[in-house]
Amino acid sequence: MAYQLNPELAQWLTAHALPLDQSNHHASLVIPKLAEHHLFGLGVPATYGGQAHSDFAEAVWAITAVAKYSLSAAFAYWAQRCFISYLLLDPSRPATAQYLPELLSGQLTGATGLSNAIKFLSGVEDLQVHATPTADGWELNGFLPWVSNVDNDGFVVAVAAQRPQQAPAIFLLQSDDKGLHRQTDLDLHCLQGSNTASIRIQSCHVGTDRLLADQAAEFIQQVRPPFLAFQCALSTGVALQSLEQVLAHPRLNTAHATQAQDLQHKLVTTQSHIITGCLNGAFLQQPTELFALRIEIARLCQEACLLELYTEGGASYLQGKREHTLRRVREALFLPLVSPTVQQLRQQLQTPFTFATA
Repeated sequence: MAYQLNPELAQWLTAHALPLDQSNHHASLVIPKLAEHHLFGLGVPATYGGQAHSDFAEAVWAITAVAKYSLSAAFAYWAQRCFISYLLLDPSRPATAQYLPELLSGQLTGATGLSNAIKFLSGVEDLQVHATPTADGWELNGFLPWVSNVDNDGFVVAVAAQRPQQAPAIFLLQSDDKGLHRQTDLDLHCLQGSNTASIRIQSCHVGTDRLLADQAAEFIQQVRPPFLAFQCALSTGVALQSLEQVLAHPRLNTAHATQAQDLQHKLVTTQSHIITGCLNGAFLQQPTELFALRIEIARLCQEACLLELYTEGGASYLQGKREHTLRRVREALFLPLVSPTVQQLRQQLQTPFTFATA
């Protein structure tokens, strides 16, 4: 199921793909531009301001469509849509009414902030944020080393925090909270336009209305399937664009054409399977199959991008000749590092990750 972007949006993404990859000058434009074309309402019930007659599958394929043009833009889309899914898990909470309209309209950015929590629940690392109860809420302290979609003009971030003598919980922090300090943008090799930075939390007080989930483990179990499905859509989009470039090449040989068509089929089939597993609840209690599919789709993405590189040949190494080909190769190498990383998922499954060969 393909999602067709508005031609004006596709043109904007094409023009901004390299700038968003290499600088943060246009980062603040991405979320409003995607919101202008109503992408954040896909799969959100119309009752809560979403797009009528849209569904979860359409949201996944829309992220794929954006990723075909720019991973930086799609990465911001992924973070925003994940955060929206957090609020929809319990729409009766005050936070949904407070934040959802501005998230859907692109006036506010939402950051997932849960990579540390996912690693913690997998036994990889300790929680880096702690919450101490106060008379009217909680005081949070800690550090988030890598958070995307934290726009300088205003954001809200979901944070997992360890509590004394209680299970970890999920809190919401705002960019204007006293004690929350967004650091300067990380100097990334790509995705410069994704508003990615570290966040330091020092004596940040929040009221009980900012408690999004009392049990972090149960919350993450619920949000993990859409979180990973949206994440896989990033790889699918980058890969499908590479394969389109291969199949359109004027000197395409039969072997590369056959390989490209085979990869297209595998990518679409795998993503469709991921969507089905999310919709029927199969990945809630048994997430290991989803982990394996995430590893596989990252591998397929690398294979597709290397196939594009090989098809283009030496021109890719001439300055200014194949900048988008090289951008997609960088993106394919980056995607396995997004939390939960392929390495962490592989540890969960105790299976090796095979690097792509095209």
